[in-house]
Amino acid sequence: GGLSNPPNALLSYAAPIIIGVSPPTAFVAAPGTPHYVFTLRGRHFGPGGGSVSGASVGGVACAPVVWLNDSAVRCGGVDGSRLDPGVSGASVTVKGQDGIASALAFSAVGAPLVTAVSPAVIPTAGGKVNVSGANFGAAWPGEEVSVTIGAAPCTAVVVLNERQLSCSV
Repeated sequence: GGLSNPPNALLSYAAPIIIGVSPPTAFVAAPGTPHYVFTLRGRHFGPGGGSVSGASVGGVACAPVVWLNDSAVRCGGVDGSRLDPGVSGASVTVKGQDGIASALAFSAVGAPLVTAVSPAVIPTAGGKVNVSGANFGAAWPGEEVSVTIGAAPCTAVVVLNERQLSCSV
């Protein structure tokens, strides 16, 4: 009795599934700026570090790729200057099987563009300032948004949406 392993037995794995990318948004960066680090969350990322052979975010390859556990992979070294606002999503390859996230899991955002600041004249005592434009991105927990008006740094920056933010000078 007992079971034996036939020499031509096949072993299959469930394909990896990406359910989220953190952070979910990144600005297209200028060449030479620091590279992004992302965490891909999902299922079926394998039993150990050798399981994952590659990953990408926004169509840009990650290097290094660090297996954290069966449901998380750290994707480092993503060159923000290679991100394209027209390419979204993420991928991970585990034991030769590709897993692809929905385009909603990640998106690249073009460089921020300021079109208006109000009030147009800021009192020397300071105050609240509203900034309008495009590509302000969605702020995510822990992400620091830096704004300066002239040489004055803004504090208490609140990204209201992709086109508006407010801060205090």
